[in-house]
Amino acid sequence: MRSNIVSLSVSFGVEKATEQASAIYKAWKDSDGQLSKRPHPDVAGTVYNLGISSGTFEDWEFMYAQYAKELVADEKKKYMRAMAATENVTTIDFMLNTLAMDKTIILEQDFFTFINYISYTTVGERMTWDWVRVHWPQLVERFGTNDRNFGRLAPNIANDFKTEYGLWSAADFFQVTEADAGAGEGPRKSTIAQIESNIDWLENYESDILAWLESH
Repeated sequence: MRSNIVSLSVSFGVEKATEQASAIYKAWKDSDGQLSKRPHPDVAGTVYNLGISSGTFEDWEFMYAQYAKELVADEKKKYMRAMAATENVTTIDFMLNTLAMDKTIILEQDFFTFINYISYTTVGERMTWDWVRVHWPQLVERFGTNDRNFGRLAPNIANDFKTEYGLWSAADFFQVTEADAGAGEGPRKSTIAQIESNIDWLENYESDILAWLESH
C-alpha cells in the first residue's frame, strides 16, 4: 500500500512526494550506494526511477554501477527497471545495442524484461519498436519462433500505440514477418485489437478529459 501511494504521488507530480523521493535518492547516491542509505524496499523502485528519469547521465552511470555489482536478484531487477527509465536517446541506444546484446551483462532470462522496461517511456517505446524491427532476423535466430517470451516481444511494445500510424506500423510489421509469428500469433492479433481500441477510446473521450483537466 505504501509503495503504491508513493508511486502514484510521484507519478502525478505531487511536489512534496517528489521532493522527498529526490532527497532520498540524493542521500543514497552521495553515500556512493551505501547499504545503510539505500531506500526502504517499499519505496526503492519509485526513488530509483525518479532519480534516473529526472537525472543526468552521471545518475544513470551510478545506477548501472549498482546493477553491475548487485547479487540479489530482486534488487538487481529494480536497478534494471530504473536504468530503463531514462529518455536520453544516446543512453537508450547504448542499452539496446550494447547492454542488451551482451549476455554477461543482461542475462538471457532477463533480456525480454529489460527490453520491455525500456519501452515504457515515450522515447523508449519508439526506439525499442524500431530496434526490434531492424534486428528481427538476428532475434529470430537467437530465440527461435517457438519461444513464447520472444513471441510476445513485439506485441508488448506495440500494445500501447494510440495512433493510426502506430496501427499501420504494427500491422505492416506483423504481416511482413508473418512466417516468423510462431508463438506470437495470438499476441499479435490481440495487440492489433488493442491498438484499435486505444484509438477509439481517444477519439471518444480525449476531448472530454482535456476539457475536465483545463477546468480543474
